[in-house]
Amino acid sequence: MASSVLETLSNEYAAAAEAVGGSVVAIYGRRWLPSSGIQWRKGVIVTAHHSIRREEDIAVVLEGGKIVEGETPLELVRRRGRYASFFDLQSGAA
Repeated sequence: MASSVLETLSNEYAAAAEAVGGSVVAIYGRRWLPSSGIQWRKGVIVTAHHSIRREEDIAVVLEGGKIVEGETPLELVRRRGRYASFFDLQSGAA
């Protein structure tokens, strides 16, 4: 019985991973190893704060190996768009 429960759980995890796999991206924004993120919607990547350890040369690898190099966090804050709003909220400036 325990075997069938584990097998069911394993199959459910595998199905979930397959369903979202195309949304998982690699983020090259720290010194040694890339981290992961989720493409929330076109143009919006969500990741943990510690994934971005530098202010320039940040690259994201999308499904199929497409590489995207975006603006730096400082450039995004200076534009005063949505990123700046989130930044202000997180830093307590809002």
